[in-house]
Amino acid sequence: MDALNSPVCVAPADPEWINLPYGGSHAGFYVGRLVNELERRPDGKMLVGAVAGALDQVRDESLDYFLRTRYAKKPDTMQAVREVLDALVATGKIEHIPKQPGIPAGLIRLK
Repeated sequence: MDALNSPVCVAPADPEWINLPYGGSHAGFYVGRLVNELERRPDGKMLVGAVAGALDQVRDESLDYFLRTRYAKKPDTMQAVREVLDALVATGKIEHIPKQPGIPAGLIRLK
């Protein structure tokens, strides 16, 4: 870069941007959109609903459905994967409660 007399700029990744690793090239969303959705829900919760099958097998109130229908370029590929859940939790805005005995599904909610 010195030979070209060009500076190198390093910009950190936006912590509010959540990549969808299986959503298609450059697929992702800003966590604020999910926060808005959770605020609209009476209980402030959303099932994770991660299903490896086609979109018609996913519960329409789940995170997986939300991501597949709004942000993924590949809606028949599961999107509520570990990387996405970890990135959501890392923002400090979302809490993930994994599926446990006696609980039919994992869920997310606002902190």
